Amino acid sequence: GFSISDARGRAGGLPGARRLARHARRALLVLGAGMVVTVATLAVIPGRFVRFGILHSIGTALLIAPAFARLGRWCAPVGVAVIVAGIALSPLRSDVPGLLVFGVQPAEFRTVDYWPVLPWFGVFALGMALGRALYPGGSRGAFVDGMARRVPSPGMTHRLGAPGRRSLLIYLVHQPVLIAIIAAVLTITGQSVEWGW
Repeated sequence: GFSISDARGRAGGLPGARRLARHARRALLVLGAGMVVTVATLAVIPGRFVRFGILHSIGTALLIAPAFARLGRWCAPVGVAVIVAGIALSPLRSDVPGLLVFGVQPAEFRTVDYWPVLPWFGVFALGMALGRALYPGGSRGAFVDGMARRVPSPGMTHRLGAPGRRSLLIYLVHQPVLIAIIAAVLTITGQSVEWGW
């Protein structure tokens, strides 16, 4: 999504500073939602609260991504390198503040959600490369256009894409709903489960 949005901004003549501001607003919105999750989990499950979960990771990736936007398909090797670096760092343990963001966990780390920048920015970068390949210049490429033509009605494509346009809201709503359902089922069946890792 970032790749497509950035390419459309470029194609539409949006100046670099305005594109950066738009990306920063989105990143801060996602990071803000991540902080809401941190505060909520700290209140409910203090021993396993979310310090750097998926929303923190995506928000950080959105802040970093503009530096790589011009690489286009070359984001793929960058993504692979970041994934390899993240895998290499994952066994390391340190209590140095801030290293948790990069995949170096403290010795006694427990949480219900953890997505460090290394390796997960690598996956984001691979998505940027794929977005550039499938939507060159921010417009549907031949492959995506061919798929869209197979959808029975033109309005169906718009409806199928609706959840993607509201993904943050869906994420924030579905988490407490799923947790409540799972907790209810566990309570009814008399099960006891440790949350997180």
